Amino acid sequence: MEFNWIEEEYLQQKYQVLGSFYNVELSNRTIKCRNDLHILDKDFTDYDSNLKPDLLMIMMNPGKSTPADADYIPPCYSTENAPHLIKDTQKVETIPDRTQYQIMRIMWNMGYKHSRVINISDLRNPISTLFKRDLEQVHVLNSIHSIFSELRREELEGLFSELKDDSVVFKAWGIDIVNKSATFKNLVNKCIISLQTINQQQKGLQGPSVYHTRHPLPFPYWSKNRQKIWLTNAGILFKE
Repeated sequence: MEFNWIEEEYLQQKYQVLGSFYNVELSNRTIKCRNDLHILDKDFTDYDSNLKPDLLMIMMNPGKSTPADADYIPPCYSTENAPHLIKDTQKVETIPDRTQYQIMRIMWNMGYKHSRVINISDLRNPISTLFKRDLEQVHVLNSIHSIFSELRREELEGLFSELKDDSVVFKAWGIDIVNKSATFKNLVNKCIISLQTINQQQKGLQGPSVYHTRHPLPFPYWSKNRQKIWLTNAGILFKE
């Protein structure tokens, strides 16, 4: 059975999005990040007592994700205290983007109530070429921007422990960025190694190699037809 395409207007009414935003001071530069995102069915009232998601998405980076409150000021951490504080960053209402709408469509078709999204890198930059530039510049100084860094092992292990036995891990960090950034590919490798430690089912639309997985917004990003193709192919994986 194919996944149905659900329009954004309905998804906005159906789901709530909560994100954890933070900044890091690094060499006289403020790095804007988001480490965690939850997408919740608004009828799912058990959130505070049950954090375990049905679906864990692993993406490239937070992209255009922003707090719903334009006046919200994320906490700012030093590189020294960030590894201990990032995981407890407050969750705030978040404006969804087209990638998150694709995740909501998976949720709607599968009947999922709670999805969680993490990224290979927490760096917030929606333009892929600028993200690559920022990634290379920041990573040379410090790897704190990635949950797959050794600096944040405790946070990652805690996140994995919050998965249910039947949670699905879906890998969707993209293809082009892997080809263009050795730094990103190295972080993907750390991600792949870390996933070998868990027993949950893992899915992803595979690209040319184990390092490549297809992103929910294929280029060109505004093409609804390409988004529908991705959703259809994702549906095949879930219905197997």
